[in-house]
Amino acid sequence: MHLAVLMPREMSALLYYLVRNVEQAIQSQGVELRRLDRIVNDADAGGAPMDLSPYSCSTDSLLQEHGQPDKLSDDCAMMRDALDASVDFGSVASLTSFLECVAAARRRENPYALLEREFGDAEAMLTRLRALEVVNGDGASLELTEKGRRLAAFLRRFAREVEMEMRKVIRRSARPHAIALDRSDFTQGRARGAAAGESRAVVPAEDADFRGAISVPDTIGQWAVRCSRQGRRGPIERCDVRIEQARRRVRVDVCLLIDASASMAGKRIQAAKHLARYVFLTCRDRVSVLTFQDRNVTQHVIRARSHRALEEGLSTVRPAGLTPLAAGIVEAVRLLGAKRRAPAMLVLLTDGIPTMNQWTGDPARDALTAAEQIAEQNILFTCIGLAPNKGFLRRLTETAHGTLYIVDEFDRDVLAKLVKDERNRVQT
Repeated sequence: MHLAVLMPREMSALLYYLVRNVEQAIQSQGVELRRLDRIVNDADAGGAPMDLSPYSCSTDSLLQEHGQPDKLSDDCAMMRDALDASVDFGSVASLTSFLECVAAARRRENPYALLEREFGDAEAMLTRLRALEVVNGDGASLELTEKGRRLAAFLRRFAREVEMEMRKVIRRSARPHAIALDRSDFTQGRARGAAAGESRAVVPAEDADFRGAISVPDTIGQWAVRCSRQGRRGPIERCDVRIEQARRRVRVDVCLLIDASASMAGKRIQAAKHLARYVFLTCRDRVSVLTFQDRNVTQHVIRARSHRALEEGLSTVRPAGLTPLAAGIVEAVRLLGAKRRAPAMLVLLTDGIPTMNQWTGDPARDALTAAEQIAEQNILFTCIGLAPNKGFLRRLTETAHGTLYIVDEFDRDVLAKLVKDERNRVQT
């Protein structure tokens, strides 16, 4: 990590505190840092403006204050518009693909039909793009404005920077204003470990490792208890010492099993894709994404190790057809059970009930039979569905010994919040 700080000479004493706080903020996200390597002071002795070019690019905010303010202002505004549009489209790649489709001389697909297929409500997407002054026209007559062409060029040049800002936005998900839901817990008391808020543990000195620090309040408290029992006061002894240690999160195999039937097209499938991105970016887990539709179960992402692999897999998700829930559960259990070295967590996201059978003529019965495998394999199960299907989903979740959430609609922030809470309940 390279940290560049621009500050007046008289505030130099604050540098060490800034570095410490930055390190703590990074480590709180589960990232390990090596020791501080060096600090270099690039102050110019002659008082001339400093050369900040090694630390700057046209998308930075303050580092080019001695550069071209007008161009910087334009680039910052373009970055803001590119980020807003990318959030609406779910990814930078999706936005870029759409702009290229509109700009193409010979279109392989109608841009309006592309929006309708990917997002369900094409008019709502076009309204937002028109508000950004990116497109003109309607239906097949869509065309890019001058600003739209500049935005497309900006994305080609600064796709990586926009992608980095996009990831920050995704990481800040899981903060919905309000959640209207119905939660049912059928885990039957199976321990999942520490509660979500417990990030540290206090243990006796003999049980601690070298990474802990003495907890003074707990040590004094233990000393006071011992003195009270013995009826006399004395010095603090080793048996009184308590060490505070950070809990180490267990890496989990997370499988998102997503209903990709026709009814999931539009905002629902986009919310599901956003959930996959959120889990990948905020956890140090191995994330897999499976979809089920018609008689097919597709492995789009298998234990993703890179953001590119995740995006390539999500780009192939195309909602259509019926709902073979039993087949999806069987494939997810098989994937999580193969060469299993870590706790497994299965998240089912569906807006309906099974409509495609697997073994018998009853799709619902087949799905319940498949759910028994989840409990037998001791896989942590979370189901998120809609109110009209509560009765069946409740039976399914009870069979799998999992947790059921019934929501009004699949909202990006709500889905991220629910899965985050369930993930935090896994043993630390």
